[in-house]
Amino acid sequence: MSERKRAICWDLDNTLGRFGKVYYDLHGKKPPASESSILLRAGIKKLLTTLNNEGFTHYITSSGGDLYIQEAVKRSGLDEFIGKDNIFPVELLTNPRSGGKNYQYPEERFCQEEGEHQHIMLVVGDGPGDQPQDKENLVFIKVSCGFEYSSEIFKRVIDVLWEEGNGSFVNGFRAIFQKAERIRTESRGSSEYSSRRVEVKRYELSDGIILELEFSGAFDYEKGKKIEGVFPQVDIISADKFVCEPEKVEG
Repeated sequence: MSERKRAICWDLDNTLGRFGKVYYDLHGKKPPASESSILLRAGIKKLLTTLNNEGFTHYITSSGGDLYIQEAVKRSGLDEFIGKDNIFPVELLTNPRSGGKNYQYPEERFCQEEGEHQHIMLVVGDGPGDQPQDKENLVFIKVSCGFEYSSEIFKRVIDVLWEEGNGSFVNGFRAIFQKAERIRTESRGSSEYSSRRVEVKRYELSDGIILELEFSGAFDYEKGKKIEGVFPQVDIISADKFVCEPEKVEG
C-alpha cells in the first residue's frame, strides 16, 4: 500500500469512545452508573497504531469544548496518538447554517495544495452532525451501525477506498459508487429552496459489512443556490460479525 501521507478527522463521542464520566467530573457531578467509566471503541488503540505505521495523522474534530476534549483524550490514553495541536473543538468547526461541521482548520494544517484534501483526508463520525459542509469531495465515513462494533470496520472501509481509488479516497468512493446497487432516492433539505434529491446505493464488503453510499449536496447561502453531489458519504449500516464490547478505561 502507498506510503503517501494521509489524515483522518475523528469525531470523539460515540466514535472513538464514550466520555460522559469526563463531562461529569469537570462539572463536579456524580456520573450515573451507566457512565461511571470511560469506554473506548473495541480495538481503537490498535487501529490508531496501525494507521500511524501507515503514515496517517490523526485529528480530533469534536462538538465538545477544548477542555473536555483534552481531558477525554488524556484520561483515555488517546493522547499517545493525538497531540494537543491536533485537537479542534466545536468553536472552530461549527457551521451555523447547517447541522454539519467545517473542516477548514485541519485541512489547512495538513494539506499543502488546493484540493488535496479530497485525495488524502477522511472524516469519521457517528452522525449527520459530523458531515463535512465546507470542503467539497471530502469523504465522510459514518458509523450508523452503532458504538458496540470493533474498530476493524473502519480499517476495512479505509483500505477499500484507498485501494479502489489507486491512492485517492474520493476516487475510491467514486469507483465503489459506480459498482454499487441503487436502492432509493431521498429528498433532503429543510425548505423548498434547499431541498435536493439524493441517490442512495448499497455496497457490501467481505464479512458482511454493508455500506450505504451517497453524494449528498448542500445549499450555498451566500450564492443562494444548491450545490449538488459534492459531499461523498460512506455509511456503515451493518457489520454483525464485528459486534464487540467496548473497552473500559479507569481514567
